[in-house]
Amino acid sequence: MLVAALVAAQSVSGCDRMRGARVLKAQKDLRMIYDAALEYEHEHGRLPTSIEEMAVPPDLGGFSCLYALAPWRNPYRYEFTDSGPVITCFGADGKPGGLHEDADLFYSARGSRP
Repeated sequence: MLVAALVAAQSVSGCDRMRGARVLKAQKDLRMIYDAALEYEHEHGRLPTSIEEMAVPPDLGGFSCLYALAPWRNPYRYEFTDSGPVITCFGADGKPGGLHEDADLFYSARGSRP
């Protein structure tokens, strides 16, 4: 019985670490896409209007990170605003809002916010 409880506790701890790793990966991806948008602006004189506009194969000068999905297999979203690009991930459930692993992640000129 004690062994089963220890295995279960270790399994939950491993799941928590995996969830945390997914969130960290998504935050890193958001920043990479944001930086790619700024690099695009530097090279083209304007910000891109969509992720697809930046999605050029790396051998042609594009950004490979733009082909990636969020760790939960949901697409990243790119919004072009007056204050610059805003990159969003809707979390594990792929829907706006949510708590914990389902919480939305953002990156913009103001940085990231949960």
